[in-house]
Amino acid sequence: MKNSLDVVSLINSLSPHEKSYFQKFSNIYNKNDKIYLHLFEYISKMKHYDESILKSNFESVYASNFGMLKEQLYDKILMALVMYNKELNVENLIFKWVEEGKVLQRKGLLKQANKKFKKALEHSIKYERFYLILNIFSHLKAIVIHNLYENIDIDDINDLLKNEELYIEIIVNLQKLNNSQFMYYFYESKSNDQAMQKIANSDLIQDWERYPTFVEKSICLNILSHNYENLQDYEKSLNFLQKHIELFECNLSVLKEYYFNYLLQKFNYISLLIKINSIEEAKKIIQDFELKKPKKQYHKLFFSLYYSNLLLIDCMQIRFNDFLIHYNEMILAYNSINQKCPTRMYSMVNYYKVVLCFNNSEFKLVLKDINIYINQTTNDDSLNTSFIILAVLCFIELRDFHTLKMFLVSFKKELKYLKKQHSKEFFFINRLVENAVHEKLDSNFMAQYEIEVSKINKIMYPFDLNYFIRKRGLN
Repeated sequence: MKNSLDVVSLINSLSPHEKSYFQKFSNIYNKNDKIYLHLFEYISKMKHYDESILKSNFESVYASNFGMLKEQLYDKILMALVMYNKELNVENLIFKWVEEGKVLQRKGLLKQANKKFKKALEHSIKYERFYLILNIFSHLKAIVIHNLYENIDIDDINDLLKNEELYIEIIVNLQKLNNSQFMYYFYESKSNDQAMQKIANSDLIQDWERYPTFVEKSICLNILSHNYENLQDYEKSLNFLQKHIELFECNLSVLKEYYFNYLLQKFNYISLLIKINSIEEAKKIIQDFELKKPKKQYHKLFFSLYYSNLLLIDCMQIRFNDFLIHYNEMILAYNSINQKCPTRMYSMVNYYKVVLCFNNSEFKLVLKDINIYINQTTNDDSLNTSFIILAVLCFIELRDFHTLKMFLVSFKKELKYLKKQHSKEFFFINRLVENAVHEKLDSNFMAQYEIEVSKINKIMYPFDLNYFIRKRGLN
């Protein structure tokens, strides 16, 4: 049986268009018993999900099969989403043409089937969906076999086999590159710099210009820009980011299909400019981008990237009023597309807000914001880790050891996660807390403090609290 929260989270993820489509879909395909549609409408209207209220309204009608009703609703929504998305991207179209070709092939309508498979092949090549190509070639060869008694030219067969061989080589290369990218991100999550650099310095990645396809080049440039940023060679990182952005913009047909990745690279470039203090250049790119908003399906991602950078600039420039204005604009922007601010985004902007309050010596606001945040955290321990570290550092800097003790008692579970996933950082945090609680922050310990905090920054957001402590001290 489906968990109630699975159904609720799926419904909450739907756009207004998807909800409308689901209702129409239900009316077309299920004209009789549509109690699951009533459950859908009821959950959609609930501001705060409450299982007991839901059961009291539906268990009496559906008796012991309430769990089955939730499962039916979940499956019907997914079925509708598959239909809704059927022709929204090239990949779905390719699958559609292949399936149509297979039907025609089974019926012996080989010329019609051949047209469908060739159309699917052309689009797979054009939009670099190489992993679909071998399957299409197998169908094209089957059609040739069925047509052997007709006038088939040997040159056509040789061309077919040569093309297949060419794409097998590309697919093998892509497999190696995808595995390299996968392992690079894995080592990055473990802070294994040596392993990351070994991947980035391999000929497979360094010789990125030799690859014939967009996807191959894109994977290499992504790893290279990440790696140089990690090495703090920001000039090289910006250079590879720029090359990556240009690669997208020079491949307009591919750009349409990979626009999500393009947005990420564009805003990564902006974030890095902010990181190296090229604020004015970053602001100019943000303003230009704001004038050319992407299509509606990208608005949620766009708002996240746009406002995270804008609020970061406000924080870096210590503009508290501008920060609050942009914060409210962000909430309104999400409301305009009937979406809630994503949890990770909410976490990030609250982090900025606490740092900004701290920098303005608004210590009461710091404590207030931390308390608001920790009362709204999610079950995602990894998401809470950065803020827990920030809160601990804030309490220590404010010498509020009483609140620190209470805070640590409340977050035992999250601290266990921190210990498991980030043992070195946990060791330092634990030592820092023990010294702070016993008020042993002597000069020898504080000399090591700044070095250790910079290490912790790897699992936090783009800058650490200590940067602002130093900046405020200089001012």
